[in-house]
Formats: sequence, structure tokens, C-alpha cells
Amino acid sequence: MEFSVARLVGGGGAKANPETLFEGDCVVVATPGRLSSLLEKMGNLKNWLKSLEVLIIDEADRFSDVEFRKSISEILSSLPKQRRTGLFSATQAKDMEELVKFGLRNPIRLNVTGQETTINPDSDQTMSTSNVAPEELTNHHTFIPADQKLLALINFLKERKNSKILVFFWSSACVEYLAKILPQFLKGQEIVALHGKKKFTRSKIIEKFRKSQNCVMLSTDLMGRGIDVVDIDWVVQFDIPKHSSWFVHRSGRSGRAGRLGQAVVFLTHEESAYAKFLETHEKISFNELKIKGLTEEAAKKIRAKVIEIASSDREILELGTRAFVSFIQAYSKHDSQIVCKLKDLDIIGLAHSYGLLRIPIMLELKSFKLGTFKRTDIETSKISFKDPKRELERQKNLTERQNPVPAEKKPQKAKSEKIEKEKISKKRKRKQKSEWEELQEADRLLKKFKKGKLSKEEVNKLMDKEDSEPENNDSD
Repeated sequence: MEFSVARLVGGGGAKANPETLFEGDCVVVATPGRLSSLLEKMGNLKNWLKSLEVLIIDEADRFSDVEFRKSISEILSSLPKQRRTGLFSATQAKDMEELVKFGLRNPIRLNVTGQETTINPDSDQTMSTSNVAPEELTNHHTFIPADQKLLALINFLKERKNSKILVFFWSSACVEYLAKILPQFLKGQEIVALHGKKKFTRSKIIEKFRKSQNCVMLSTDLMGRGIDVVDIDWVVQFDIPKHSSWFVHRSGRSGRAGRLGQAVVFLTHEESAYAKFLETHEKISFNELKIKGLTEEAAKKIRAKVIEIASSDREILELGTRAFVSFIQAYSKHDSQIVCKLKDLDIIGLAHSYGLLRIPIMLELKSFKLGTFKRTDIETSKISFKDPKRELERQKNLTERQNPVPAEKKPQKAKSEKIEKEKISKKRKRKQKSEWEELQEADRLLKKFKKGKLSKEEVNKLMDKEDSEPENNDSD
């Protein structure tokens, strides 16, 4: 039997006729968002889906994500009830009811250890698993003083210069900053950076990393799912993930396809409870890893070198500030606040580790006492960009701020015109009032004439008297 294959992903234009996409026996590979969008735009597509026999949903544990849930729900509403459905995920769903939401009947769970268990959706019982991580993967944790975190990463990478290593960070700003800093300490080691903002080059970066034997990739959670590089020796989680469930996806980038793999999470002493939290809630077991050469003196030397680098190029100075800000903001929003609160962190130690010259003013740090931060004597406003174009633009902006162009004053003529208009308006109102009073007086005299109280001659005499009175004009 021959199958045609249709690929539906974001970025491509929707075809007018769905029949051109799904002719005969077909395998459709699609992202949920793209397929749900096509279902909305192309009504005939629902007719084709009535004959669907098999549905495969990868990364099924993402059902808790709002957008993923919405797209999947829209797709399921268009599918026949009689079908075979497979859910694939690196982590086990904590709540068996989530499987029922996908429309499963008589669900069966298979795990990588070969165990097989039938799940009764009407039962409160769940199947216990000893570990959601593959057997080939060994997870480690290492506890580090906050001010020695960058030193720990440098020493860790130096000790494994012949390994392929993937390092996870909170944000693209952190990735960009460390991509500028680390090469200064890791001479001869290849370092690549990957994050969501590198849309046009990320395929080349991933391919370069895939083909290398001993490369370090710095990445956001973009590499946490869906990108397969089978020979990663070590995964380093420099920052804890936004969601604790992502921990398994991150560390699972190593130990793939039957290969042995290692993963380590860097935790400051204030985050020590996080390891126990993962052991309890994510069923992950840890070994403790010791990193050599971690001393206060060595950390001070690293910071001094980073400050020297940042002082030579404003781009790196600003990148460091943005990286630190993004770290603080992300840390205040992760889902493991019960064990890792922002208020418990050693902010000053982390700022020293980032090599900051100044701690930026942030609402999140309002309650912290930052007086012991070791400021430098370097005047940050005098640090220039190495890029001549950027420096020229910066100097132009500085000049404009220091010498603002005064706003043009409105001529006095406008003010005098306004006063004159007000005078004319007042005169017009007085005239209208006088005319109204005259009409009222004339009406009163006519009523007296009709009642016989005044003769015609008397009325004419009184009205002639009013007309002869001079108008009361203002002298202004």
C-alpha cells in the first residue's frame, strides 16, 4: 500500500482545495495550530477527516497549555469517534482524566521499560512508575553559591571540552549574553547560540550542532521539545525551567536512542529544596555532582574579567543588564514558587555572577536590600559601542537629550485675537438681551390696551418713548 504525505506547519499558505492535500491514502503531519486553522477556513476538510482511522498526538502532556488544549479540542470535534488514537509524551500524565478528554476508549499505557497496564477511566487508581526518565539517562544536581554560578559553568565546560553539551537558560537575552562572555574563557571550544528570535538561522545552527562532535549549544526551551539530536553527552540546566514538568523534557535531550546520557541542574543554596520537589512530584532521582575549583577568589577574578569585557563594548554591557532583568522577571513567574521564591534568592550574589556594573532598578527588587552590592568606579555612560554605527546613533540621541529644541512660542497676536472675540461675544449677548426686553415691554403694553387699561394714543406714546432712549454701550 502506498501513502502520500501532507505536511501542515505554520508559515505556508493554505491551499484552496483540501482534496489536493489529501488524495487517496494519506498521512498528514501537522502542528495543532495549523490544522485547527485550516479546519476553520476550509469547510470541505471536515468531510475528508470523517474517514480518518488513526490519530497520533505527540507531546500529549502539553494538554494543560491553553493554546494546545484549544487547538486539539477543535481538531477532535471534527474527527470520527471510531478511531485508533495514540498519545506520546516523555512524561506521564498526572491525572488519568486527561486521557479521557482526548476521547480514548479502553486506554492502554505502554512505557519504555516494557510494562503494559490497562487503565480504567472510571477508577481513581493510577499506575505507579518508578522514574519517568529513560534508564540510559543519569540526572545530577549541584549546589553552588550564587556568586559562583558563572564560575561553575565555566569550570564544568572546561572539564568536558571534548563533549557535546546543551545548556538551557531562561531567555534569549541570557543566551545572547553568555554567547558573548563564554568564548573569552573557553578558548578553542566551539559555542553556538539558539533561541526563538533566530528564526532565519536556527535550522543551520541546529544542523551545525548535530554534525559536531564537541560543541556547546546555549539555548532557551526551544530545544526542549521536538528537536532530535541523538548524541548529546551532557544537558546543563543553568536555570530551573518555567514549569517543573519541562525538567524531564530538557534533561531528556541526552540519553536518546539507547545512548548513555548525563544531565545536571545548577542550584544555588537557596534553591536546594527544588531537587527534593522534583523527586517527589516528577519522580526524578538525582546524584550529587561536585564541580572543582569553586572559590570566592576565583569567582572575583571571573567577575573582574566580565566587567572588563563589558566596559570595552556597550553592547555587552546592555546585554548583561537585559539578561539579568529577564532572569528576575522569569523567576517571579515559574510554577515552583512553593520551594523557589524570588524573595529567598541571593540577588547580590547573582548580580556579581552576571558581572553587572550596576543593579538595574526593577519593581521586583523593590523590597530587597542591595547596599552590599560591589559597585565599580567605571562611569557606565561613557562606555561606547564597538560598532561605529551604533555609537554614532547613541551620541546623536545623547546630544538631543542634552540640548532639547525649545518648543515654538505662540505669537501674542493669537492672545489678542482671543480677547477681541470675547468682547464681541459679550456685546452680542447684551444686544440680544436688550432686544428681548423691548419685545417683552411691547407685549405688556398691548395686553393693557386690549383690556382697556390704555388708549391707543397712550400706547403709541410709551413705545415712541422707548425707541428714543439711547442704547447703553460699553466704553471699553
